[in-house]
Amino acid sequence: MWITFLSVLILQLLTPFWWWIIIIPYLYGAIGARSGWHAFRTGAFSVGLLWLLAAVFFLFTDAQIIVTRVANMVEFLSRPLLLVLTTAIGLICAGCSSLSGYYFSKIIRRPNAKPRDKLESPVEQ
Repeated sequence: MWITFLSVLILQLLTPFWWWIIIIPYLYGAIGARSGWHAFRTGAFSVGLLWLLAAVFFLFTDAQIIVTRVANMVEFLSRPLLLVLTTAIGLICAGCSSLSGYYFSKIIRRPNAKPRDKLESPVEQ
């Protein structure tokens, strides 16, 4: 989890692109995950935690003006609800991305898979 968290954090700080929250968990899911649940959990919690910390930082610094404007624009009554929504969006996107990477790697690395045309039929004997 911490490798994914730190990778996304560093790339978010160094580049202006938001889509690192999709690519890094996808790669983790494809390379390092042990199960589907492990992939989803690691991707979701690492990016969810990162976005929660970023949202709290923006809320308590001079960027709170932007947070208030966004909350007014989407017609939320409270800024904490906007924090929850922001965290949930990052959590779901990264979790699904990591899970997709895990299942893609399972498709690519199928052990002992036989081609369909060479399967033995129990009727042919």
